[in-house]
Amino acid sequence: MGMAASQSRLLQLTVEFNNNSRKLQHLSLEKMSLTRSMNVVSREYQSATSAKKFQWLTGSANYVDLTYSTLMSPSAANGNKPYLITDQSGRVVVDNKYKKYAEMISPTGAPANWEDHKSEVLAAITGLSQQDIENYDGYYLAFLDNKRTLEELEESEPLNRTAFIKQNTNSFKELLGKIGSSGGISDWASAYDDSNSKISAGNIGTTIDDIKNKLSKYFMEGSTKFEEACDAVKVATTGEGATDVTVKELMDRIKGAYKAKGGQFAGAEYTDPNGNTNPVWYDVDTEAYTQYKQKHDEWETARDEAKSIMEASLNNYNLLFTADESSLIKFYDALFSSIAEKGWVQCSNVSEPSYLNEMFQNNMFYVTSVDRELNDSSGSYSYDNTYSTDLATNCSKMVQVSNSEYRDTQLLKYEDKKRKITDKENAIDLRMKTLETRNQAIINMKESIQNTLQENIKNHMNIFT
Repeated sequence: MGMAASQSRLLQLTVEFNNNSRKLQHLSLEKMSLTRSMNVVSREYQSATSAKKFQWLTGSANYVDLTYSTLMSPSAANGNKPYLITDQSGRVVVDNKYKKYAEMISPTGAPANWEDHKSEVLAAITGLSQQDIENYDGYYLAFLDNKRTLEELEESEPLNRTAFIKQNTNSFKELLGKIGSSGGISDWASAYDDSNSKISAGNIGTTIDDIKNKLSKYFMEGSTKFEEACDAVKVATTGEGATDVTVKELMDRIKGAYKAKGGQFAGAEYTDPNGNTNPVWYDVDTEAYTQYKQKHDEWETARDEAKSIMEASLNNYNLLFTADESSLIKFYDALFSSIAEKGWVQCSNVSEPSYLNEMFQNNMFYVTSVDRELNDSSGSYSYDNTYSTDLATNCSKMVQVSNSEYRDTQLLKYEDKKRKITDKENAIDLRMKTLETRNQAIINMKESIQNTLQENIKNHMNIFT
């Protein structure tokens, strides 16, 4: 090869070497970029391995994954009680479904009067009759009014029995005087202190029956207990092996049985000389009792009428909707009254569990419980909402757990990204190796050409010498 040709070839090889070197530099930068990408992917996966999610307590140690519906839709998971998702401004966060109902209350999301829109919104979301929903409130308020009337009547029951109550130390003998003649005894009050006054074994049963019939009315509310006490003593003192008993023995046994049944007895201030107290009874044979009974009967008639009216209004209320329909109305009443009171903001992504979890974890959303209670302190009924707002991490019904599903999904993504990056790195390594091989060949070729040129120059110089 001539010197000119050698020089030309040497120049071509130099250009090719420089081009290859630039390509190697570019590929090296690409490889560095892939290394940075791999670091990002690795950090994302490391973050995923420690990722957590919120779950919702549905019962005793029973948890379900947290969703928008878990908190904001009626279900067994929330006990048919809404738990509001609120933002940092306290507004209720609504999804696309609830947005149209929220707009019926306030198109702008500002607070508004719930009562002005209540029946319309509840009818729209439940599919129930708007007129029935309006009647539902009316029936319930009527029931409450009637219930209050009944309670006031019950509190005014005439109970003053001072004029005919009997509870002094001698009252028991006075009661015995009401028996008259029975069991062969003509004066039971006197016979009580006479140890010789006895009822024969054969007459005990009929005598006790006679005492029960004659005296039970004097115990008023305790009459049933007195009758049961008499029956118990009759069983114990009659039948095979029965013996005669004194009046005192018989009446003390009846008195003891009455006490055991929970019968009313006088206080310690009325203890008799023997240290015993006597049963309280009422002398229904007096004029004082007749006057009391008249007032009480009038009161009882008014009470029964008020009770009948209250039960009728409650029946109207209960028959209007089924239990499930009533539960829906109460849930949405609490939810949308809160939306009306606090205002609302729409979020399209809030129905996505991953987004909702992220917003809770970043303290961008809060959990607000609402208790809707009837208030009648002003003399008229109205509903008031009471709110309690917590961070998700402080909410007693929420718990953070390891997000295994998210971690498994991220692992698949990590492996896929890692494979793609590795494939690109392998391709770059192959191209770099090829270019490095070419450059090494160019270096060798350039050295050969340069040696040839030096040899030719040397030979030409020898000719002239």
